[in-house]
Amino acid sequence: KKQYSSEFPRLNWVYIIFEHNDTETELRAAIKLASELGMVMCFRNAWNGYRTRNAEMLSKEGFSVGIVPQGVEALFFCSMLWTSPQINWDGRFFGCCCNARQAFDTDNAFSVKLEKILASPAVVATKQMLTGKGIDRNSPCLSCGHYKTMQAQGQVIDENLELKFSPKVFVKAKLKGILRRVGRIGKRI
Repeated sequence: KKQYSSEFPRLNWVYIIFEHNDTETELRAAIKLASELGMVMCFRNAWNGYRTRNAEMLSKEGFSVGIVPQGVEALFFCSMLWTSPQINWDGRFFGCCCNARQAFDTDNAFSVKLEKILASPAVVATKQMLTGKGIDRNSPCLSCGHYKTMQAQGQVIDENLELKFSPKVFVKAKLKGILRRVGRIGKRI
């Protein structure tokens, strides 16, 4: 960034706090390192329910331990495909921070420009899916709980990157659920 006088790439460090890395010394060292590297630092409690012992210290340092408000998780995570797409350490494109299993079928981010990846058929099809315009059977998002919740509630992401209710998506999700239940009843008979 310094060599090319550029503000890019913008790097974010999401420090997941577990019991084993929740010492004041480690947290302060991470804050210092992020500052030296010009990274934006944020903290998140572990998904296993552990809560930091150092919330007060982090608060004094100007940090809060991030918790995404319930009900907007899908918007928060799914909009990353537009606003801050996630690239793995090895250049594989994952789209958002919730996806760590299945990379998108795109070129490696270290070998081509990001614009090419964002214009790839795999990413374009997933964006269309998230906006309620069809289903991409190859999308990594299909197995994501946030996408499934969004779909079950009839929500899509609109052009302003906001969640909106889509009657079409809602009816399809409800019909799919009814057919699934009817199928289970039919198997019992």
